[in-house]
Amino acid sequence: MKLFKDLLLESPDTVYYKRKTYSYRSPANKCAFLVYKDEKSGKNTIFGYSYEKDFYCDDAEVLKDVDELHKQPSIKLDTNKNSDDQLSYWGQRAISNLKNGNSGGGHLDIENLLKGMGRFGAYADPLLKGRIFEVFDDKDVVDDSDLKIESTIPSGKGIIVTFWDSERKEIANYKDQYDKVIEFIGYDPKECLYEPQMNFYTYDNFYNDGPSITEKPSQTTKSENFKVGDKVKIKGLADITGEVTHVDGNHITIEITSSKYSFGAFRQGRALKILASSAELVQSVAGTKASDSFSVGDKVKVKGMNVAGVVLSVSAANTIKLKVNKSDLKTVPVGSEFDFPYYGLEPDDTVAASVKLDKVIHNKNKELVDKSGKLHSEKTVGKNDDKPPTPEEKAKLEKEVNGLEFEIKILNDLLASGEKYYTDNVKDVVATSVQRKLHALEKEKKNRYSLIAQAEKQYGMPIAQIRQKYRNVPLDQLVKKESLYKKLLKTLRG
Repeated sequence: MKLFKDLLLESPDTVYYKRKTYSYRSPANKCAFLVYKDEKSGKNTIFGYSYEKDFYCDDAEVLKDVDELHKQPSIKLDTNKNSDDQLSYWGQRAISNLKNGNSGGGHLDIENLLKGMGRFGAYADPLLKGRIFEVFDDKDVVDDSDLKIESTIPSGKGIIVTFWDSERKEIANYKDQYDKVIEFIGYDPKECLYEPQMNFYTYDNFYNDGPSITEKPSQTTKSENFKVGDKVKIKGLADITGEVTHVDGNHITIEITSSKYSFGAFRQGRALKILASSAELVQSVAGTKASDSFSVGDKVKVKGMNVAGVVLSVSAANTIKLKVNKSDLKTVPVGSEFDFPYYGLEPDDTVAASVKLDKVIHNKNKELVDKSGKLHSEKTVGKNDDKPPTPEEKAKLEKEVNGLEFEIKILNDLLASGEKYYTDNVKDVVATSVQRKLHALEKEKKNRYSLIAQAEKQYGMPIAQIRQKYRNVPLDQLVKKESLYKKLLKTLRG
């Protein structure tokens, strides 16, 4: 199954602590931050957002740029342009998304904001990404992640700093910058837990290569207890099951085969490397039929009742966990979660076909065929069929065709990875990705035309004749080849 590593999707950073799960979309996410190389200063800079405190950066000039962009008149999106104004549009929109949210926001918005200010390369990647979560430190629940610290941290709370897929030795390079962000939010860095790759560390152990508090020898389960192909679930996450694909020391790698999450680290199809001690074998139940009828994300309704919702998980015991989004029963309120026998549910036919992803892809393909036919047809495609298309009309149509090709590919990747509906979030993500891919394509074309012009000037002949002379030589090497040739002649002539 194809994962969308190459897409611009926000991958939810989810924390599991004291038997509770916290999503990056919840108010528990107090701050999202990243370290990046600043295009203007050339320095490795840390930038983040807290919905309670505002923006943070260790470069005051960046914060000035944020303020200036925020105060500018509203920038409109022009799909016919590939200019800095488009990056500014996404940057200004990112500010709005962050300030109108109820959490520390997403990294995609933070990246778009930095790119909109010209601070971050349009196709660059952050050096490191992380978040700060404030979670419930329930004293009635005793487990290995109990930090037992309450001084400056609010009573009954725990602070967890998470990092995306990074080794401790890489994270430690920016220790001083993290400390400043944590202090800016109002916490003491030494009183936080640090969680890279699903392991919890105290401050001293994290930065001094000490053991995690989930890696105590007395609790370690050897990976030899598992073998490739075993069905397992992650302890404490009953709605997530997977299959062992690799065994390595005290760790195992699993591919998630069932999950209530549509996106993020725990989504279906994602591969995870975890401690063997955090997994347990799934005891199969014979005769399951629920998974044959429904899957996570399906829109369903309860037979004979005006109750509908989304499938969160499918149990081996033939029950479906449903999150209710439509109900006229007081005993089954909207937003609640219930377990139903699979035979008491049926597909929700009231879901508009226009939001079903496979239907959208079908319509997009029809549109692509139609516009591609016009673009490559010998007939005219202008407003007046008696006149040939203008260069502007042809360029616009070509851009629409390229955009549709990019969009269909992204939507197919989403469909293959388990997404089923054309939601507003999917629309926004796809629109952003398509615009960036079109911008990259336009840049590539301009570079090619520039090389052709340079080659024709150096060789003194059209590109077609140059190609006949130097077959199978890349365009950029043609220019270098002639330059070296002329330099050699000049040397020989003295």
